[in-house]
Amino acid sequence: MTGVYEIWIGPYFYQGSSNQLEIRRETHYENLKKGKHTNRKMQSVFNKYKTFKWQVLVECESGLEKVYEQDYIDSNWGDKHCLNLSDTAYGPRHNIPHTPEGKANISASLKGKSPWNKDKTGLGGHKLNLTDEQRKARSERMKEMRRNRSRAQDTTLTDTVSKTGVESVNKEPELVG
Repeated sequence: MTGVYEIWIGPYFYQGSSNQLEIRRETHYENLKKGKHTNRKMQSVFNKYKTFKWQVLVECESGLEKVYEQDYIDSNWGDKHCLNLSDTAYGPRHNIPHTPEGKANISASLKGKSPWNKDKTGLGGHKLNLTDEQRKARSERMKEMRRNRSRAQDTTLTDTVSKTGVESVNKEPELVG
């Protein structure tokens, strides 16, 4: 589902948009629970209030979510309880190229450092020591998952709800701890 959402943490709120609202909700909540949210203001407020309330403000066609999000941000920007870090739905540096001086500074700061992805396997830095038989079985499972995913895209929201047991996007995640 595509649209604009709002998160309330105590008296503070954040507005955003996504073309996968259910996944976005879970990502925000899981990152906050782990203390690893990229929005430091939101993380700090969550650490204090330990609450998380999610609501979908508007559902829309894919491609229009940023337009609607911008309307909401425009109407709330400057409110002392707003947790959005940017006054634009596209983020603080969207389509702003680095200056030649900025590029040179970034390049200089990275000189002599190993690339961030050196020796990474895409598995959290852990290498899998699998036998050929295990690799083949894993490959078959992944193929089956891809086939199921493409079939699932053809189902309606009602079908998805009945299969997954997810009742509502507006359902509040349970707080643990």
